[in-house]
Amino acid sequence: DMDHRLINLALSLVNKLYRSPKVNRFVQNLAGLGKLPLSDFIIMLSLSLITQVMNVIVFYTLLRSVELDISLVTIGWVRSVVVLVTMIPVSISGMGLREGSFILLLGTFGVNESSAFAYSLLVFAVTRVVPGLIGGLFESRNLLFGSTS
Repeated sequence: DMDHRLINLALSLVNKLYRSPKVNRFVQNLAGLGKLPLSDFIIMLSLSLITQVMNVIVFYTLLRSVELDISLVTIGWVRSVVVLVTMIPVSISGMGLREGSFILLLGTFGVNESSAFAYSLLVFAVTRVVPGLIGGLFESRNLLFGSTS
């Protein structure tokens, strides 16, 4: 299969370039992608892209709800940077990193610090706290009354 050979070729090239055991183990784990049919890979990639676009729309809608005038494209790349920054494992759930990133990045577009801070808290509440609470309610129901599935 052509797609499997291409993926395996790329993975073997990475293994030859990097002699680190951790990198090599990571590449071996990625080799499982080579066994995945191309159509399944395209479906997974498409679903991932759709999810990211929907998240950008959520961030843009929240931005408009607090009457901040930033374009959809701008909030898209700002969101990407903030998500990457909050992945740095130095805080709980990105607290502080998210707020600082929004203040810094939105400040370059004329958004004052208090508005950027408020927006970051709104984003955290809508994208993390509310879904977490809803999931917690479902889990507590299952714990108290037994699983319904």
